[in-house]
Amino acid sequence: MKKILFSIFAAGVLSLTSCTLETSNNWRLDGYWHLERVDTISTGGFLDLSEKRLFWAVQVNLLQVIDRDYKNGSYIFHFDYTKKETSLNLYDPRIYDKVQGDPKIEDVELLKPYGINSLEENFEIVNLTGSGLVLVSGDLQLSFKQF
Repeated sequence: MKKILFSIFAAGVLSLTSCTLETSNNWRLDGYWHLERVDTISTGGFLDLSEKRLFWAVQVNLLQVIDRDYKNGSYIFHFDYTKKETSLNLYDPRIYDKVQGDPKIEDVELLKPYGINSLEENFEIVNLTGSGLVLVSGDLQLSFKQF
């Protein structure tokens, strides 16, 4: 009986060691971020979005922007980031629609409600803590709270 139990245990351990886990080097960037405010740097104006439900979801090498009020679409990006760098580079924007194969976005207007003004956007990370994120790109500063 002990031999049978040992064999089952050994087979279970071996099956687990053959799996490959994809890990993230995103440090504090991974998570679900609520877009709270967009500031226009040149004019000093701002847009308070704290009552809107606009989110950025970051995991491994994908970023999804989501409107939980369902007024805007949901889109996904690939991105480049390492915690030693102070930049977040978004590229390859796509409409989040698995049925249609996640079609490429051609019109940047779809992304503007999320503070993204280019199909390939480069953000400087001004602040990244466990509870807050501040990004700057061009003339905009985006402030997030971790949700």
